Amino acid sequence: MANNISAEQTIKLNKLCKSTISAFRYCAQSALINDEVVSPTGLAILVSIYHKPYNDTISSIALGINVSKGLCSREVEKLRHDGYLTAVTDENDRRVVRLKINETSKQLIERELDALSTFTQQLSQGVTEKEFEEFMAIGAKIQKNVDSLENIE
Repeated sequence: MANNISAEQTIKLNKLCKSTISAFRYCAQSALINDEVVSPTGLAILVSIYHKPYNDTISSIALGINVSKGLCSREVEKLRHDGYLTAVTDENDRRVVRLKINETSKQLIERELDALSTFTQQLSQGVTEKEFEEFMAIGAKIQKNVDSLENIE
């Protein structure tokens, strides 16, 4: 474990996190066209269902994108209202509502994924494949530590 982390390193890590999140949000919003108004969380919900259509309940999506069920539920309602999602009652359990994306959503998601792929390529310029793999492994360890912290939503 890195016990000798200096205040300067902590500040640099904080700056990296904030600037990356800001750039990611800008990138996510830049994929929207015409009059589309979808929040970053809404986009994350759509992408989550697109990639894992079997994780199609609010609870599983909230867990997958690391947001509260309340926020996920509010965003799902906006997406349903705007025609990006359809809610379908499960045939085997009426208490379960499954979310489905439509064709309009698929086009939006594909634009979003293209933009995020370009964003990732720009972020990783000058980084070797091995360095990127090491970074992702370190990121997974840090994410595990973040997930284990109490009072974090």
